[in-house]
Amino acid sequence: SKISKVINVPVDSFGVMDLQYLECQLKKLASCDKNRGRPIYGCFSAGSNVTGFLTDDVRVTKLLHKYGGWCFWDYASTAPHATIRMNPGSTYDTTANKDALYFSGHKFLGGPQTPGVLVVKRHVFRNPVPHNAGGGTIFFVTPERHAYLTNIEEAQEGGTPGIVESIRLGALLTLRHTMGIDSIVACEAEYTRKVLNSWGDVPGLIILGNETTLRLPIISFIIEHEESVRSIY
Repeated sequence: SKISKVINVPVDSFGVMDLQYLECQLKKLASCDKNRGRPIYGCFSAGSNVTGFLTDDVRVTKLLHKYGGWCFWDYASTAPHATIRMNPGSTYDTTANKDALYFSGHKFLGGPQTPGVLVVKRHVFRNPVPHNAGGGTIFFVTPERHAYLTNIEEAQEGGTPGIVESIRLGALLTLRHTMGIDSIVACEAEYTRKVLNSWGDVPGLIILGNETTLRLPIISFIIEHEESVRSIY
């Protein structure tokens, strides 16, 4: 962050990302001579782990690509509950296709002690030197020089990987596929609806955010404590 300019995108009145503000900032960056040649990276959460609100990843990714940026997505909270779409675009329009996304296996059903997952396009890797050089990343070594593997996946994973943990991750993703993401989404949406309807009538309980916004099964609320005149989150 020392050599970059970080821009935080606020939310709108519905509690989701303000896309008008985002595009306005992208226009400024793309048109400023001082920023010419500097890369634009957009890092966003696909779903909030506070309100549960989902972000329109297609529209946001298209905006970043429209102004020459790259778009990276954090699916940590979203991956267990929604469809993971790396390439939602069509053959004729690839502007909605993400540059990278990542999620944590431990948040899935049966996921503890599983590794994180990074799905990334090859064009992102421009430096032949891996981020963490280690065992298994070197192609050959001489007293004068050395060369790294050209296979990106092998070069970027130095040392012994978590073999058993990776097998466990594959098993839980297979389970998720067998259950069907549509069934999971429908079931969780029904439970979320019941909770919101039930809690909406509880005195002193305030649900945060717009209850009609497309969301994950995540609900944040505040309890107003009359005796202490305080709100408990």
